[in-house]
Amino acid sequence: MKLQNKILIVGLSLGSYSCASVGPDYEQPKIYGQLEKDKILFGEADSKFYSNEETASQWWKLFDEPSINAVVEEALKANTDLRIALGNLEKARGAISEVEGSRLPNTTLSASATRGVSASTASPITSNVGNPYPTLNTFDTGLSTNWDMDLFGRLRRTLESSRAEADAVEATYRLTRITVVANTVRAYTDACSVGKQIAVAEKSVSMQEEGVALVERNVKSGRGGSLDLARAKGLLAQLKSALPQLKAQKKLALFRLATLTGRMPQDFPAAAAQCQTFAKYSAKIPVGNGANLIARRPDVRIAERRLASATATIGIATASLYPSISFGASLGLTAHELDVLGREPSERFSIGPLVSWSFPNILGARARIRQAKAGAQVALANFDGVVINALRD
Repeated sequence: MKLQNKILIVGLSLGSYSCASVGPDYEQPKIYGQLEKDKILFGEADSKFYSNEETASQWWKLFDEPSINAVVEEALKANTDLRIALGNLEKARGAISEVEGSRLPNTTLSASATRGVSASTASPITSNVGNPYPTLNTFDTGLSTNWDMDLFGRLRRTLESSRAEADAVEATYRLTRITVVANTVRAYTDACSVGKQIAVAEKSVSMQEEGVALVERNVKSGRGGSLDLARAKGLLAQLKSALPQLKAQKKLALFRLATLTGRMPQDFPAAAAQCQTFAKYSAKIPVGNGANLIARRPDVRIAERRLASATATIGIATASLYPSISFGASLGLTAHELDVLGREPSERFSIGPLVSWSFPNILGARARIRQAKAGAQVALANFDGVVINALRD
């Protein structure tokens, strides 16, 4: 048989099977369709402060404040928590690629040259001349492949679980992103609002100092008493005492902002340090409806994807009840002389299945199935709780 024909047989054999996955198929929770159908609205969404319009993805730009936009963009690029979350996402995607690779044929190329003796090569002629085991050279080159046929869907369920886990990690990244942006905007606006309070307090101190000076002049001219002067100085001391606390609050807000933007605490943005105005937003705040909320909240997405992963885990555990069947094939050339390697007599070829089944130990497999089902129930309860809390918020 020609080498090309043997390769064709291997290829046709590897592609000539069908398979099915054991375990339950994942179905998205019904609450998604219910929310989309009912279009649940929020209680105060029609007030003068809120609207049912869909929320903006870059909501911080609704303030129309270039300085806020700048610090948010800086935080999105340099925040350490975001970098960690992004690294975890890349790691999860790498796990998907690993599982996808395990579903493909594993091919190995080999080449060897050996010299030795073997009892299998002995003959009556050589045994009578004092050299029963002649020394031989062996040259071998070949290609072997092994393919897990995945007849019961263990690898497919593993891939489903890995993809769901990656989706959950991606949602975790989105949640981290939202948290970082919210904390950055809050730190900036805190610095600005406290800066405004400091400016007002310093203005009040300045005005009170002028008032104390006026009272002192009145006392000297006999138009005021010592009680008036003491009262004026007491009010001045009270106003001054508020300044250190306000300045400490602003420094704390600036330190938070620096950390959120990936800077050293003392290297806070100059714009925030100089800001003395309150952030303003005059339009109605868009909050959307219940369906939109479920679609955009990362914590709900995380819970839903964890549920999908837990459901796929049941199939992984169930597949251990069935045999694992691999399909192997190899072809190559073997000869004792290098110059005859590649000729017809030196060809070798093998093909066939490999069955592995640990059927006597089904107690452990069924225990893993029970654990997987319990894990799915926990994931479903967690999802329901997250959705209820999301609608409450």
